[in-house]
Amino acid sequence: MTRIVIVIGATAVGLLGLPGCGGGDGGSPGKVNYSVDNSKQVGQLTEAEAGVMCEQTMKAMEGAISKSDTCTLTGLLTAAFAGGDKAVCQEAYEECMNKPEEPEDEDDCKLDDEDSKLTDCTATVGEFEACINDTIAATSEAYEGLSCDTDVETLDSMGDNLEPASCKAIEKKCPGLAEEDEEVPQS
Repeated sequence: MTRIVIVIGATAVGLLGLPGCGGGDGGSPGKVNYSVDNSKQVGQLTEAEAGVMCEQTMKAMEGAISKSDTCTLTGLLTAAFAGGDKAVCQEAYEECMNKPEEPEDEDDCKLDDEDSKLTDCTATVGEFEACINDTIAATSEAYEGLSCDTDVETLDSMGDNLEPASCKAIEKKCPGLAEEDEEVPQS
């Protein structure tokens, strides 16, 4: 009945530089502590429990990556497509920093028709919590020290360590989750 909306929402939205805010209910910026029973299997979560976990994940991730970090990455990627020009990086960075914060999408934690894919997920809430916390830590570490002086090789290797072992175990226990991450071959 429930897909791991938490992973999808957290990965797609939470790590993209949401504004920081604190929180004691279920986590704090950079760390999550689910209020759902840690021994419960993710595939057995009710819609309400999955929604609570998603909201707690989003709150924890809000402070993990700063807007400056996100804008630096935006600048670096823009520059990479422009042949590595540092001036292009700086211009894209400044444009990004000057954009107003976008409001949170209220549908980030909404379940949809695809949510039935993980009814067979046997990972526990505790295992999932470890994966999210490890991912937040790895992502924060990857962003440290990025600037418009960062070379493209550094960017190429950035993603190498973003999937902690705790998440690889989740993929084995939640086959529907692994399907979401598979790349489609180019024709």
